[in-house]
Amino acid sequence: MCSGRGMQAAARVEPKLRTFSPFIVHAAANDDAASAVYAVQRITAAGLALGAAEFLALARLHARRANTDGVCKVLRWFALEEISLPKSMVGDVEEVFRLLSGAVGALPPASRPALSALSEAVSGAPTNAAATAAAAEAVVESLKVVAATAQPMATTPPQTTSQPQEAAQSAECASPSAALSKDVAGDVRSPPDEPCRRPCAWAVTKTTVTNSGWSEQSRLLLGPRELRNHEFELLKESLSELFVLKGPNDEFERFKLFVAREGPFELVIDGANVGFFGHGGDVQRVMKNAGGNRRNMPPQADGRRAREDLFRLDLIDAAVQLARKKSPRVLLVLHVSHAQVPRGSAAEALFQSWKELNLLYLTPRNQPDDLYWLYAAIASGKRCAVISNDEMRDHTSSLFAGRMFAHWKERHQVHITLSPHPHKLLPQLHFPSPFTKCAQEDLRTGTWHFPVEGEKYWLSAQPVFEGEDAR
Repeated sequence: MCSGRGMQAAARVEPKLRTFSPFIVHAAANDDAASAVYAVQRITAAGLALGAAEFLALARLHARRANTDGVCKVLRWFALEEISLPKSMVGDVEEVFRLLSGAVGALPPASRPALSALSEAVSGAPTNAAATAAAAEAVVESLKVVAATAQPMATTPPQTTSQPQEAAQSAECASPSAALSKDVAGDVRSPPDEPCRRPCAWAVTKTTVTNSGWSEQSRLLLGPRELRNHEFELLKESLSELFVLKGPNDEFERFKLFVAREGPFELVIDGANVGFFGHGGDVQRVMKNAGGNRRNMPPQADGRRAREDLFRLDLIDAAVQLARKKSPRVLLVLHVSHAQVPRGSAAEALFQSWKELNLLYLTPRNQPDDLYWLYAAIASGKRCAVISNDEMRDHTSSLFAGRMFAHWKERHQVHITLSPHPHKLLPQLHFPSPFTKCAQEDLRTGTWHFPVEGEKYWLSAQPVFEGEDAR
């Protein structure tokens, strides 16, 4: 069983289950904000997370009332809960902004809701319990305001302010507050010198995002989403809890002390993944024919010998040399079974050189080496990355902090490929892109970008202002 501390960590990280609520969709479709408030509160109180369908239904409810601020609050919550937009819901996002354009366009120019760029957007913050709770509360409060309004905003224009400075202050209060941004997003951006602008419509188009994060359509640069220090601590607790589930583990406790003493590292190498690079299918066939588990097979087993014949220590050493050119803080993690090499061989010389550099750690038998290198990378913090092609799907689903782990993986995994060189193939490292593939809001322009699941294109929603043409 999980320890009490482990269960508390799970509760702090994020909801594990997602749900579909036809009640929310029905309430939003019928412009019944009061029922939507009740349903959202019940779902969040139960520790469940809304799905994309519910988020977009709530966004449509606000859009029909020309409530730009309400739409953005819903989308900020969506950006914290969802990594990408399902392809089947691209039309739903387009409908949200079509409805918003029609409702806002029907208002007199002076009565149109202003876009506020006075505080850091929640969507720029990492996914965590505090962020999602704050975003959910913002949506609930916005829905309560809608529920208290007898008519849609398009037919009852809000009272306007006479001075640009007053308008900016009013918009700041109506949008996510500076207090929220300090609690959730960290740094607060400085207010712009110009007053808040009032869009008359929204243009939704497909856009291509370059490897540097540049959106071809909006001409804007997307940014990264990084985890914060306390989230790294939660991931460490979650990994440790997986070992606790298996019972007492003195070796892992020694490893934790080793990481605390020798770290933080900046590059951690998954030695097994690099050593077997290009032979994954062959390794599985060897193990199947041998009828054994790779970690439990005795050293003299035929399957283990055949498997080790596929293991390339020269690739690992090449990866080590590449990593050391990037940083002196390198850790190579290997299962102890790979260290059984003939005395006096070139392989033994490699192991000796790694030991002399103090960068090798051998994990014990009957224990998963992947949890060791994962722990070392996460415990080393924001500046550390892991060199591995392992997609870590098992850990994304088994860790308490699954969604948080997915965000960590995107920002901290270095992939490896083989590049042709004279007479041999040498490894090449591919570091993460400088931006995060998630829904993002540009604070200066109010533009939204949504990555579409399984597609190369993104969806861009840009506000159009008086005197501008929709692109």
